[in-house]
Formats: sequence, structure tokens, C-alpha cells
Amino acid sequence: MEKKNLKYVLFNNSSHESVGGQKTIASKIDFNKLAKGFNFKRYFKTSSHKDFKKKLTKFLKLSGPSFFEIKIQNKSLNNLSRPKNLKKCKELFQNA
Repeated sequence: MEKKNLKYVLFNNSSHESVGGQKTIASKIDFNKLAKGFNFKRYFKTSSHKDFKKKLTKFLKLSGPSFFEIKIQNKSLNNLSRPKNLKKCKELFQNA
């Protein structure tokens, strides 16, 4: 069954923040092919703010399933908090 309201958004900075911004292989993945392999009807990609506004409007208007890859810079907040109590996180996740 096709989900016409499914919208998937990938913020792609080609890194993994939880390990200090370590590079990943995301820059080598063809997310268009990946999306098609998962039967997304539409694929959008942008890396500019101006282009983002246009494509976002179209992405939201068209029926899905749709995949939107948004290329972003590899930056992080200096004061980005990290989980302190992993057992509590596990409990919250299991009870959700």
C-alpha cells in the first residue's frame, strides 16, 4: 500500500555528530537511487537556501511518498548537550 502523505527529510552533512563530527560515507551515497529503491515516487535535493524554499513548497504540495535530501554544512554547537543517564534514556525509549 502506497502512503501518499509520507514525506521523508534527510539533513545531510556527511558526518556523525555524536562522535564529534566524524565524516561518514554519506557523500558517496546516491540517495536518489536509494529513494527509488525504497519506492519513493519523488526525490528532491538542495544545498542552497533559495533553492530550498522553492523545492520545499513543491515537496509539500505533491503527494508522496517523497524524499527530500537537504545538504547542510558540517557545523555543530559548542554547547551541544549529550545524554548523561543512558539507563534513563533506555527506559524512556522502551516505554514510549
